[in-house]
Amino acid sequence: SADVGQGYSGFVMAGNRAFTQGQTRAGQFVICLDLPTGRELWRTRYGWPWQNDGSWPGPYASPTVDKAGRVFFAGCYGEVGCVRANDGALLWSLNLAKDLGCEMPGFGYACTPLVEEGKVYLPGTGAGRGVIALDAATGQVIWQSGDETASYSSCLPIHVDGRRQILTLHQNVAVARDPLTGAVLWRFPWSEGYDPHCTPPLYAEPYLFVDLRREAGYP
Repeated sequence: SADVGQGYSGFVMAGNRAFTQGQTRAGQFVICLDLPTGRELWRTRYGWPWQNDGSWPGPYASPTVDKAGRVFFAGCYGEVGCVRANDGALLWSLNLAKDLGCEMPGFGYACTPLVEEGKVYLPGTGAGRGVIALDAATGQVIWQSGDETASYSSCLPIHVDGRRQILTLHQNVAVARDPLTGAVLWRFPWSEGYDPHCTPPLYAEPYLFVDLRREAGYP
């Protein structure tokens, strides 16, 4: 066992290492553990703690590891970035709210970065920022698309008739986009107003399963 602090982040394994995110009063961290022993190999701080005295302390997102030996993270205040898997050195970082003008969800940003074909896909919020694609090597914006409001569900890669799509479950609509350009391929609206979704959709071609139940206490 190992103490990684507070939070609801999951684990991702690569080789003989396990990666997660956690927080203490000193901040939020990406953490690397030796898988056979649980010994902490490194931790990299990326932001301040989120509600460390509350019932739902952060972080919420889980890290993502790619084949190039990079670990991608997202924090509750909208921090996103990339560290080296072998030693935790920070390669790049930005803040979705401060740097790109995105509005953060009320309960904190909780979306795990989707990394595919040299791009990092993240839901955003605001005019032209429904989904953001970043260069995985540099963090530079490749494209931004849509005006939808982010919920708490991460982007999902799917194949439809042999075509790759990036599906995002926003607060009031599901939208599929072209991974290269961000062009909207289809959209399915279902509600209006405050309607958060934490459960990611499931896809088994040609069927998409989405939990459309409303939160208790909301119409």
